[in-house]
Amino acid sequence: VQYFTPVAVPRSGGTRVRLRTSNLVGTSFMCLFKPFAIVDAEFSSSADTVSCVFPESAHAAELPPHMVLEITTDGDHFSDDAVELNVYSVARIQCAHGPSAGGHSTTLHGAGFIDETTGLLLPALNRKVRFGHDPVPYVPSDGTTSTLSIVTPPGTAGDRVPVEVTFIGNDPQCQNGVVPGC
Repeated sequence: VQYFTPVAVPRSGGTRVRLRTSNLVGTSFMCLFKPFAIVDAEFSSSADTVSCVFPESAHAAELPPHMVLEITTDGDHFSDDAVELNVYSVARIQCAHGPSAGGHSTTLHGAGFIDETTGLLLPALNRKVRFGHDPVPYVPSDGTTSTLSIVTPPGTAGDRVPVEVTFIGNDPQCQNGVVPGC
C-alpha cells in the first residue's frame, strides 16, 4: 500500500476507503477491518487501487479508536503492509442554530478527533470540517479528543445544513482535487 484515503472514518460506517497499491495479483479482493469485519472490495487495475466501504455496525459505539486495514484475495492470506485506520464520531453540535449571516461560534462534540497516543489533531494533513459544501476552519476547543471549535459560514435562513468531518490523508490525487469525494 503506497497511500490510502481517508485516514479516518466515522463510526457510523458507509465511508469508502481507497488504497493505492502496486504489484497486486488477481481480480477479486476483500478488505479486513481488523478486528471488526471483512468486506468485498473493488479493484481498478488502471489506477492500481482497491476500494472498500467501511461497514455499518449495530455496535458502532464499541469500535476501537484505531483499526488495522488489510487486503486479501482469499480471506486467509493478507497483505504484508497493513495500514492503521482511525475511527471517529460526531455525537452532537453545541448551538445547532445560528444566524444566516454566519460567524457563529459552535462546538462539535464526538470522539477520535485527536490521536490519543501522540496528542495531535488527527491527522495533521488535509483534515476538513464542512457545513454543506463550505469548508470551515476549526481547532480543538479544549485539548481533548472529543471537541472541535468552529465558526459557521453564511447560509440561507431556515435551511438545515449537513455537517461533515473528513480526514483525507496523504492521497496526492485527493490533495490536488483529482478524485471526486475526497
